Amino acid sequence: MACNATKQTNTKKPITNIDFIVNLTDTIRDLDSLRLFAWTGIQAELVMAQALQRDDKGGYNTSFVLNKPPMGMYYLGSSLQDLRPVFLGTEAKVVLTGSSTAINQLQIKDSPLNKEYAGLLDRLRKDNERGTRMNADFESTRANPTEQEKVKAQFLAHDQEKKAYLDSLKKTGSELARIMAFNVFPSYQNHAAPGQTPGDYFATRFLEQVDVKDPVYMRVPINYENIMHYTSSLTVLK
Repeated sequence: MACNATKQTNTKKPITNIDFIVNLTDTIRDLDSLRLFAWTGIQAELVMAQALQRDDKGGYNTSFVLNKPPMGMYYLGSSLQDLRPVFLGTEAKVVLTGSSTAINQLQIKDSPLNKEYAGLLDRLRKDNERGTRMNADFESTRANPTEQEKVKAQFLAHDQEKKAYLDSLKKTGSELARIMAFNVFPSYQNHAAPGQTPGDYFATRFLEQVDVKDPVYMRVPINYENIMHYTSSLTVLK
C-alpha cells in the first residue's frame, strides 16, 4: 500500500499508570467481576480481570491500575458479548459510571479524549451522509454542466473542511488524527487526472494522509475497518 504518508507525532508525555474507575449504581444484575480487553489488530484479547465490590448504596465499584498501557482502544465488560469501548493510554484517570444493566451503556467521565472520540464518530457519520448526497447530485447533473460545476464546488469545500479539521487535530497532538487521516483523501470529482478511473484514483489517493507503519493503527479497530473498506473497494471499483 504505497502512499505519501504524513507521520503522526505525539508530543505528550507517556502515561505510566492509569486509574481506570468503574462505578455501577442501581444495578440489578449480579456481577462479581469485570474484564478489560485490548484490541490487538484483528480481535480483542483479555488484558486483566478485576473483582467488583459492592458499595453502601447497593452498586458496584472497582479500579483497574494499568502500568504503561499502549495507547489504543480497550473494551470493558463482563464478557465479549457485553463490551464498552474506551480509549486508554494518554490520560491518568478515566471514570465510567451508569445505572444500566448493560456495560455497553456506561457513560465515560473525566476523559477529554473519549469525549472527543465520540464527537469525531458523529462528524464522520455526517461527513459520509453529506458525501453520499453529493455523489447522487453529481450523477444526476451529468447532463447539465453548469449544475455539475456547483456540485464539484461543494465537493471542494468539503475537502477543505476535512483537511482543516485533520490539521487542527495534528496541531493539538490529538490521538484521533490517525482516524481522521483515513477520511481526508481529496474528491475524485476535482482531483482525478484526465482519463483516470475511480478505482485507480481511490487506490493511489485514499491512504495519502495515513502513516501505515504507525503501530498505533493496529490497536484501534476503526482503522482496521478502514483498511478492510479500502481493500474490498479495490475489488469492485473500476
